[in-house]
Amino acid sequence: MIDWVDLMPKEDFDALSNPPAYLDDIEDGSPEDQLSNQMLNALESSTDSKYQQALSSVNIVKAYDGKNIRLPGFIV
Repeated sequence: MIDWVDLMPKEDFDALSNPPAYLDDIEDGSPEDQLSNQMLNALESSTDSKYQQALSSVNIVKAYDGKNIRLPGFIV
């Protein structure tokens, strides 16, 4: 069975699985915890951090491109 993480390229999954340490210092709900459009654009154009690039990645696993698959989950 295919799981959601199987749809992410390994490089993106690895980057998101190892976030930078500074994120631990951000308090939930604080202004630093909110992503504005300006920050999202900065993340997309950032070349500094693989983590930041993976946050806005649209990369796919080509083996699943165009294939009919089933994913576990529930309707929200």
